[in-house]
Amino acid sequence: MTARYCFVLSRPVGASLEAFSQALLGSTQKALERFRPSALTIDTALPPESGAALNAKRDGDGALLSGIVHATLADRADALAMMAVLDPTLKYVDGYAVSQDIPRDYERTWELGTPSPGVRQVTLLQPKPGLSRDDFMEHWHGKHGPLALEVHPIWRYDRNAVLSGLGEHTPPLAGIVALHFRELADATDPKRLYGGDDANMARIFEDVSSFLDMRTLRVMLMREHVFATE
Repeated sequence: MTARYCFVLSRPVGASLEAFSQALLGSTQKALERFRPSALTIDTALPPESGAALNAKRDGDGALLSGIVHATLADRADALAMMAVLDPTLKYVDGYAVSQDIPRDYERTWELGTPSPGVRQVTLLQPKPGLSRDDFMEHWHGKHGPLALEVHPIWRYDRNAVLSGLGEHTPPLAGIVALHFRELADATDPKRLYGGDDANMARIFEDVSSFLDMRTLRVMLMREHVFATE
């Protein structure tokens, strides 16, 4: 039985984002083919000037959030082996088993392996201190998700609830969500992001503050590349 995994990739301080992305989408992606993933998507971070990022630097060493690999694999052993391919040192990759759901989907009309139109706002989530996992999930799925779909011009909503980390020292996460927008400005222009209504901005901020740990929230705009689909 297959399972879905997300791999969060960082790059060392001073390392080139362009070189990182080229390697990930080139030789590294080719090396991942041996795992025969039934689904494989690679997100690469956009340059800083493309839009705002939040907490892009990792605690401790300051490594920069630079990519996410989403893969559906045969088993956990393949996921652990894939981590070693993504980063042989295992210093700059964190792997998570996840449960994915897609409340809103696009119809893909472009070729596999080519950049998807638009941008993805990828966010790493932790629950507000004191909030149980069950209450967090109930709010995320039952309240925040419908609100986000109502307010934001979301093209595709890719929601991944974290089931477990793959390593003993994997940083804790509760969720990894990617909001896909048709155009960059949909994600970076507040008027477009919130439907031109300041009240919507207040509604979203009040809601996220009620169930997310805002101190640990990590956000990055990324470009999606779909290599395999189920």
